[in-house]
Amino acid sequence: MTTTETVEAQIKSNEKPAESTEAAPPADGGEDKKTSTTTADSSEDSSVAKKPTVRKTDFEQGKVYLYQFDRCRSIPSVLYSALRIETYLRVADIPYENVDHMMRYRSQSSNDLPFIELNGREIADPETIITELSQELKDLDSDLSEEQKIITYSLSSMLLNHTCYVIKVWRHKYPQEFLKVSGMDVKKNINSRLPSSILNWAFKLGFRSNLKDLIGHGFVSKNLESIINTGKADLQTLSKQLGAKDYFLGGKPHSLDCLAFAVLCQYIYVPFEGFDEYIKNETPNLLRFVEKMKTEYWKDWEEICKSGETNSQSPKKEGETDETKKAEDAAAEKKKQEDLKKEKEKEERERKKKEEKEEKERKKREAKEKAEKEKAAKEEAAKAKAQKSEEGGDAAKKEETTDKDKSETDKPAETKEEPKGE
Repeated sequence: MTTTETVEAQIKSNEKPAESTEAAPPADGGEDKKTSTTTADSSEDSSVAKKPTVRKTDFEQGKVYLYQFDRCRSIPSVLYSALRIETYLRVADIPYENVDHMMRYRSQSSNDLPFIELNGREIADPETIITELSQELKDLDSDLSEEQKIITYSLSSMLLNHTCYVIKVWRHKYPQEFLKVSGMDVKKNINSRLPSSILNWAFKLGFRSNLKDLIGHGFVSKNLESIINTGKADLQTLSKQLGAKDYFLGGKPHSLDCLAFAVLCQYIYVPFEGFDEYIKNETPNLLRFVEKMKTEYWKDWEEICKSGETNSQSPKKEGETDETKKAEDAAAEKKKQEDLKKEKEKEERERKKKEEKEEKERKKREAKEKAEKEKAAKEEAAKAKAQKSEEGGDAAKKEETTDKDKSETDKPAETKEEPKGE
């Protein structure tokens, strides 16, 4: 396999900036049985499957450790699923750490990002993460009526299985434009030392090939204009539901607001086909909603996008002084460096152990090859000796036959006496 083929394979399997398919969230009532059945099935599977081992071994109880792709210049995350999870954590005021893992980790169960670790266990799949956060830490939808829960389910289904696919199709069809408007650093996002030109080329090639994954949703067969109109229709639906309210279901944000915010940000801050202008002119209440969410829960948005670095801790809370925040950040940075040092030491030990194992195997292999050569040489010598002995015997036998023939030849011929006459 060539270097380019290796890079392409890596990007195809690891890079997911257009999102992987997410299922719609389960509704209450009739769907509870389905959820219970799924949980029971998962419990049965977990008894057989090996449970993932968490990377954060010194975790704090009740604290969420979020693993995702690196930041971009235009938006904290081009993955709406990651932005949705982080927004939920901020709205629910759940303590979390955005782990700067240098793009070394993927979920051990799904081999994907994002995923979280909570209380010593890994949780993958964005929908499952939101459900677990709601059940174990804080449920943003606990005060909703049955009618509001139905609205949440319906709009979430539209966002996840329809509105998001408009984004996916465009990004897969035009990866060059996507990289340009997002400001995403492919080299950094896959933690590679290869030249950016090669990585970008492989990224674009791999991205276009992923269009086949969208065939099941019926988007690929449509022309671009039809797909754009689909996105606009979804935006109009969201705009009508929001109306003049601050949030979709009233005076405070719920899980639907976190999802809608994460998706709308992809339309506004990673703009394509004029959607940013369309939202500004045709659905201004959606833009107002996004800006309010940013002001309330993403005060560090500009700082994050400007630095491009993964912030390791939750944002500064109200009433928290700069000195306290600096002290906490310094302690977090120190801990981060210590963790990196431990990780490097661990990798070095594993590397040496691997080298020692390879050296033992090499010596064992060489000894085996030497023994086989010596054995072959002995067999060859024995064969040669046997052949020589056989040839010597044949020569002696031939010489004996020759001497015998010669003896018979030298023997005088017997004269036959005629009988005398009487």
